[in-house]
Amino acid sequence: VVGGSDSQGIETFGSLTIYNGTVKTSGQYNGFMVCNDDMIVYGGDITAISTNGSALQVHNANLVISGGSVDATGGGGLEGVLCQKEEKGGTITISGGDVTAKGGAGGGRGLEGETTISGGTVTAIGGDGVAEDGKRNGGAGYDGTLTVTGGTFTATGGAKADEGSDGLGIYYDGYNNISLTLGTGIKYYEGDSANPDPV
Repeated sequence: VVGGSDSQGIETFGSLTIYNGTVKTSGQYNGFMVCNDDMIVYGGDITAISTNGSALQVHNANLVISGGSVDATGGGGLEGVLCQKEEKGGTITISGGDVTAKGGAGGGRGLEGETTISGGTVTAIGGDGVAEDGKRNGGAGYDGTLTVTGGTFTATGGAKADEGSDGLGIYYDGYNNISLTLGTGIKYYEGDSANPDPV
């Protein structure tokens, strides 16, 4: 599914549930835009791409993934996966599947929202900086309140451009809560991302 100029690939103001099959969607603003009701993924092979926005955006609702494969790549310095709360929702719950969220070039965050991970493989990658004012810093791999109790979670910041700064794997602003339960598949590293030191 390909959206035209100034549009989304798939936009819905109700719930969206995917059980199986292959769905590939792209748009200038969003690949997926789901508003006011939950997006639930039980299985399937899902690809979302945006050229100038968040690839998979859920607004005023929740994103629930228990299986399948989700690959979301943002554009224009925005998020791979974004879950926003206005009056309700705003949570991302991942209990299974393979999820990759990559921010767009220009410092986009890979994955943003109040997230709980209990299973599956989740990879969050910040977008690289670009040589343009306000976009030289690499994006954070993850931003938001985060709870990880199981599965495999990897967060990598994007590379800087020019005199910018490299992005953080997990961005912490002093307000969002971070809770990691170290165990099988969950490890914490410090130092150079190419040669990390286990802690």
